[in-house]
Amino acid sequence: MIDNPEYKGVWTPLQIPNPSFFRDDHPHNFPAIAGIALEVWTTQPGLRFDSFYLGHDPANAAAHALKTWKVKFDAELAEEEAAIAANKKEAAQGYKEKAMFYLEEAVRRVKKQPVAAAATGATLLLSLLYLAMFTGKEEEEEKPKEGGKEKEGSEKEIQEEEEEDAEEEEEEEEEEEEEEEVKGKKTTRASSRKKAE
Repeated sequence: MIDNPEYKGVWTPLQIPNPSFFRDDHPHNFPAIAGIALEVWTTQPGLRFDSFYLGHDPANAAAHALKTWKVKFDAELAEEEAAIAANKKEAAQGYKEKAMFYLEEAVRRVKKQPVAAAATGATLLLSLLYLAMFTGKEEEEEKPKEGGKEKEGSEKEIQEEEEEDAEEEEEEEEEEEEEEEVKGKKTTRASSRKKAE
């Protein structure tokens, strides 16, 4: 170890006399409490606290609850039931009122978050345009046209198409037979030449 010439010994906190210091021999004896503070940290709205009772007697607590909490609870319950009844009445109204409500709600949300609303609207518009452009072409390609008018699928036209297909097949068979005959003649000529040599 290296000696430290400024070393003064083990550190101890400086003790300053406190004229207000006293030792409480009975820390459980409190003076009368006139108020109470409650801190709640939550992300849920609608939490309410009231009617706190500090005491030792359950009968006094029940009497206090009947005078304070029960009255307020009944009033809140009646208010909640009235709101539910009003919502049911509103829900029973026609579609026009519902449509106006949702339209007003949409306008309110657009005003509140215009960037998100614009992005959503643009995405929907582009999707609809894409679907309209490409699905329309596939349907047009599937339907053959004659002279700018769509072909009608009458029985007569279907029969004519079948006859044309049959004629084309016959022509192809005839061409194949002719090609075979020509090949046969060439092979016979080649064989007769070999014999002659």
